[in-house]
Amino acid sequence: MYDGRLRKLELKLAESGLDAFLISNPHNVYYLTGFYGALGGDQFFLLVAPGEAVLPVDFRYLEEAMEEASVRVVEWKERTFNELVLLLPEGTRRLGFEADALTVDQHRRLEETAEVELVPTSRVVGSLRLHKDQVEIERISMAAALADAAFEHAVGILEPGLTERDVASEIECFMRRRGADKPSFETIVASGSRSAIPHACSTGKPIAVGDFVKIDLGASIAGYSSDMTRTVVVGEAAAEQRKIYKTVLTAQAAALELIGPGVSCREVDAAARSIIDGAGYAGRFAHGLGHGVGLEVHESPTLSPKSDEVLEPGVVVTIEPGVYVAGLGGVRIEDMVLVTGDGKEILSHAPKELIQI
Repeated sequence: MYDGRLRKLELKLAESGLDAFLISNPHNVYYLTGFYGALGGDQFFLLVAPGEAVLPVDFRYLEEAMEEASVRVVEWKERTFNELVLLLPEGTRRLGFEADALTVDQHRRLEETAEVELVPTSRVVGSLRLHKDQVEIERISMAAALADAAFEHAVGILEPGLTERDVASEIECFMRRRGADKPSFETIVASGSRSAIPHACSTGKPIAVGDFVKIDLGASIAGYSSDMTRTVVVGEAAAEQRKIYKTVLTAQAAALELIGPGVSCREVDAAARSIIDGAGYAGRFAHGLGHGVGLEVHESPTLSPKSDEVLEPGVVVTIEPGVYVAGLGGVRIEDMVLVTGDGKEILSHAPKELIQI
C-alpha cells in the first residue's frame, strides 16, 4: 500500500521537475510510511527521491519507526539540517518542500545548509490523499460508527443539571473505551443560547430544560477521523425550535440528494442554502456546507458558495447545514458521506428525527 503511494508521488515529482521532496506535514508522513508516531506532535521529515524514501528519527522514536515505517529509517542523532541534507541523493539540484507545513525558520536553516534550489509546493501529497482507498474507507467507516455509538451514549446520560463539559468528557471517555485513538477534535457540547455559536467550546454551563443541545463529535481510528453533529432539545421543543430543526433537516436532505460523482460542490451548498434562506433564516447559516474528512478532520474538497471543486469517487465529505439564532440557539445536523462511482454511501447513521430528552 505504502509503496504504491510513494510511486504515485514520484510520478508527480518527475512532472514537476523535482529531484527530491522534503515532506514535513505529519499526516503526509504517516500516509506515505505508516509510521503512526508521526502524528504524536513532534516534528518529522520524510525525504523522497526516485526509488528511495528515508525517514530520519532520533533515538526516542527509532525502535517504533523501525517497526512501523515501510521506508528506510535512519537515526537522526543531532537533529540538525546538516544531517538532513546529507541524506539527499547525489546530484540533487531542485528540492521541493511543503510550503504550508515548513516554518519560516526551518526554511531559512534549510536554505543556509542545502546548496540546492528550494521549490515551494502546494497539496502535492494532498491531491493523492483526496481519493480514499479501501483501507482508508474501512477506517473512516469504523470511526463514523463509533461516533454514532458515542452520540447514542450521550443521549442516554444527558439530563438537566449536567454541564456541557460533563457531557463532552463522557463522550470522549466512551470513544476511547470503545477503541478510539483519541477524539478527532475537541468535542463540542453547546447548550441554550451557546448552541448558536457554530464552534463553541464546551464550558461549565449547566444544561437546562428548554435548551437546544448541539453535540459535535468525532473519533480517530488508526489516524482516520470521523465528524458528526446532532442537536437535541431538553424537555418539550418550542414552536420556533421545531421550525429551525425542520428547516435544517430539510436542507440537509436536499443536499444529500444531490451528492454524486461529477457534481459541483457549490451546487450542493446552494441546494441547502436556498431552503434555509427561503424559510426566513437568510444570514443565519454563515459557514460552508461541508468539507473533506480523512487523516485530517478538515481536508479538501470544500463545499461552499466559493468552491470551484467537483465531487469525485473516493472522496469523503461532511454535509452539515445549520441555523444559528443569537439568544435562542442553533441547530446543526452533520453526516459523513462517501462519494462512489455511481452515487453515494452515507456513513453516519445516528437518528436525525428531533430528539426531546
